[in-house]
Amino acid sequence: MDKTVLDALKHSILEIYKEESDYFRNKTGREQSIQFRIAYKMAERIEKTYVDLFVDCEPTRCNGQSKIYGKRPDIIIHQRYNEKKGYLVVELKCSRRNWKNDFEKLKQFTNPKNNINNCPNYMLGAFVYLGDTLDKVEITLFQNGAEYKTIKGL
Repeated sequence: MDKTVLDALKHSILEIYKEESDYFRNKTGREQSIQFRIAYKMAERIEKTYVDLFVDCEPTRCNGQSKIYGKRPDIIIHQRYNEKKGYLVVELKCSRRNWKNDFEKLKQFTNPKNNINNCPNYMLGAFVYLGDTLDKVEITLFQNGAEYKTIKGL
């Protein structure tokens, strides 16, 4: 499952860079638009393949409780009606500012001993830096509450 959701993320990023390259030239105020487009592409792949998995952006509730602002992930892949099944949690950035907060959040979301916002722990976390060009994209992966791998360029 880890490979499938990670492949969906990479493929979606590749498609957006090919189809919407103008988004990456001037990224001011476009992070949420890019986030939506990547999530949409991921949903096209994941939700057709797995009938019980869903891709959601900026979820505001988890298990019936409101999430704390600032603790919401950008994109998640999960079983929507199963509070214990979270597969991928993604944080996206178009700039190199405030990475530390997102890294800490991803460590918490992937740590099986933590429970952030009353939500499931995710099997895999991904911090995605969206550079000006595809070769500047970086994906840092998190698992079991720790950073474990960085992929540079796609």
